[in-house]
Amino acid sequence: MRVAVMSDAQFIARAPDSDIVQAARRTLRDIAAAKPDLLVIDGDLVDEAAPADFALARRILDEFDQLTGHSIPWHYVPGNHEVMGPGTIDNFKAAFGDTTQVFDVKGTRFVTLNSSLGTLRAGGFDQIATLRTALDGAAKDPNITGLLLFEHHPTRDPLPDQGSQLGDRKEAALVEQWLADFRTGGKSAAMVTGHVGAFHAQSIDGVPHLINGNSGKGPASEPDRGGFTGWTMLGVNPAAGRVSDPYAVADDASAWLRAETRARADAVDLKAPTALGLLETAPVDATFRQDGERTVPVAWPVTAQWGGTGVHIGTAASAPRTAVAAYDPATATLTGLRPGSGTLSVTVGGVKAEQPLTVGAVPACTTTVRGKHSSLAVTAGVTCLQGASIDGPVLVQPGAALVAVDSTVNGPLSARGASTLVLSDTTVNGPVAVSGTTGTTAILRTTVAGPLHAALNTGATLLAGTTVRGPLDCSGNKPAPVDGGLENTVKGPKSGQCSTM
Repeated sequence: MRVAVMSDAQFIARAPDSDIVQAARRTLRDIAAAKPDLLVIDGDLVDEAAPADFALARRILDEFDQLTGHSIPWHYVPGNHEVMGPGTIDNFKAAFGDTTQVFDVKGTRFVTLNSSLGTLRAGGFDQIATLRTALDGAAKDPNITGLLLFEHHPTRDPLPDQGSQLGDRKEAALVEQWLADFRTGGKSAAMVTGHVGAFHAQSIDGVPHLINGNSGKGPASEPDRGGFTGWTMLGVNPAAGRVSDPYAVADDASAWLRAETRARADAVDLKAPTALGLLETAPVDATFRQDGERTVPVAWPVTAQWGGTGVHIGTAASAPRTAVAAYDPATATLTGLRPGSGTLSVTVGGVKAEQPLTVGAVPACTTTVRGKHSSLAVTAGVTCLQGASIDGPVLVQPGAALVAVDSTVNGPLSARGASTLVLSDTTVNGPVAVSGTTGTTAILRTTVAGPLHAALNTGATLLAGTTVRGPLDCSGNKPAPVDGGLENTVKGPKSGQCSTM
C-alpha cells in the first residue's frame, strides 16, 4: 500500500495565481501521476484560514479529483494555519468536516488528530481518548497489523530552535510512549507530521517518526538538512506489520514502512569522472535546483534513483561480473571494475542527469579473439580475448599485451616482460605466472584453478575479487599488489607481498 503525504503549502485566496498556489498544484499533479492508494494532507494547506482560502483549497482538490477520476481518496488534517486568522477551527470544519478520523485500509489503522492550536488537548481532550481507543482496538483486531498516526505537529522538532513541536512536552512524551507500547505489544506503529519546514526521519523507541517538508512555502532549514520542497510517499507492507522482536532492526526488504521524499526538481547536475582506471575510486557529486533559487545536495533525506548502463549501484564487492563500475550512494564513491564503458545516471523528482564513463585505460586491441581455440601465443601488439575459450596454454611474450575479459583458459597462462596483462572475469584452469610486466597487471574477479605467481612487475599490480585455488606468491613488485577493497579468496598458502591479502 502506498500513501502520499503533502503539507505546508500555505497559500491564500488573495493571490490565487501565486508561486505557492502553483507549487501546490504541481505537487498534487505529481501525486496523481504516482497513483498512491490514498493521500493525506498533513496540515497547513492554506495560510490564513479565511473562508475564501478554504474555497480555493476545495477548488484545487476538486481539480485533483478530476485528474484522478476520484480514484485516490484524500484526508485533510488541520495544522496551525487552518486556525491562523480566526483562531478557531470553525472555518475548516465548515469546509472539510471532522478534524479527527479513524479508518482502516488494507490491514492498517489510520488515525488523524487535530494539533492546530499546538497541542492535542487544545483541540479537544476527547481526541486523546480517541487515540487510546484506536490503539487498543487495533491491538486486539486480528486484521490490523499496524497503525499510522497523522497530526501536524511532531513530538520533537529536529531543528535547533525546537519551535515547531507539540507545546505540551508531557503530552508529546505520552504519545511517544503509547506508540512504543503498541509496537512492543506485537504490531507496528509510526507517526507522520509536518510543520517543521524540513524533511526528517528518526526512530524513537523503535517507532518511526517522519516529518514531511514543505509542499509550497519555502523551507525553514538548510538544503543539506532537509530544507527543500516536495512531498513524501510512504510504502506500507501490512504483511510485515507484526513485530515478533521489538528490538530487531528490519532490513529494507522486510520493513513494514518505507518512505521516499519526492523532492521537486527543476534541473539535476551530476559531477562524475568520465574515465577511471581499474580499481580506481573517485567521488561523485550530485545536486538539483528547485524553485529557481535553491541548490540541494542529492543526499539524505533526498530520495534519488541511481542507475545507468554497465554501472552497479551498491558496493564494489556486491557488483555482478558484467559491471564495468560500481557506485555506492552511501559513500558517494565510484569504483572502476573492468575494462569497458557505461553510464551513471541519477533521477530526482522525475528529472534525470547522466554521465558517460570509460573504465580501464588499456591499450587498443590490435587482435581480437573470440570463440574456441587450441592454444594462444601473444608475440606482439595487444591481443584481446572477448568471450573466448582457449583449450591449451597461453603465452605472452616480452613487449606484447593480453587483455582477457569473460574468457576461459583451459591450461597454464604465462606472461614474462609483457607490456600489459589484464584478466577480468576470466577463468584459468591452470597455473598463472606473471613477471616483469612493465605496465598494468590486473587480475580482477577471476578464478585461477592452480597457483598464482606475480613477481618483479613494475607497473600497478591489481589483484582483486579473485579466487585462487592454489598457492599465491607475490615478490619484488613495485608498487606492491593491492586489492582495492575487494577481498580475494585463496585456498592455498599466501606468501611474500600477498601474504596479507
